Order: sequence, then C-alpha cells, then structure tokens
Amino acid sequence: MKKLPPKYKIPLLILINTIPFALDVIFYSNGSVDNFYLFFPIFAVLTILNYYFSNKVSHFVILQVYLLACLIFSGCISTHLYYTNISDDSMTPAIGMLSAYAGSVVVVITTVITGIVKKITKT
Repeated sequence: MKKLPPKYKIPLLILINTIPFALDVIFYSNGSVDNFYLFFPIFAVLTILNYYFSNKVSHFVILQVYLLACLIFSGCISTHLYYTNISDDSMTPAIGMLSAYAGSVVVVITTVITGIVKKITKT
C-alpha cells in the first residue's frame, strides 16, 4: 500500500477525528448512553490513530486538542437537542454535561500518557 502524501494526511486525520462529533449529533436521541458505551472506545481508537500517524509530539497534541474540542462541542449540542426535543427534565443538561466532562477526562488522560510515550520513544 502506498504511503499517503503529507499534504493529505493531516486533513484526513482531522476528518476522522470529526466522526464522533457527527455521530453524537446524529444519534442524540439515545442520550448519554452512546457517550459511555460507544464513544469511549472510539476515542481510544482515535488516540491510537493520532499517535501512529503524527510525526511529532506537537502534531499529536494538536490533533488530540481538536478531538477534545469536538467532544465538548458535540456534548453541548447533543444535550441541547435531547433537552429540547425529547426530555425537558431539569437534570438532562447536568447528565449531558457530566458525560461530556467524563469523555474529556478520558481524552486528556490518554493524551498525556501517549504524549509522554511518544516523547520518550521519539517515533
């Protein structure tokens, strides 16, 4: 298999890192159940992809910050959509934001651990 030219690699990684955002907005009707059971493995896989396809630690951290921004933004949007269209319970925003924060903690922890590993191994 041919190697991807460098000018296509970063936009492709950005597009791949946007997939959880699109899935979260499309499937907002399931609530935060998707975030806990579906998206945490997706974030782990995306962290591994970002690790292997980024050349420098700075590229890896930028991709992970983009993933974190997509996670928080999609958590806010899907919680708002769920609150306005499905459940107008007063605890809905709190539960949605809690799941977004839990996901952001997972992304930050995996970023720190894999960033340190990438810096040590210099791959």
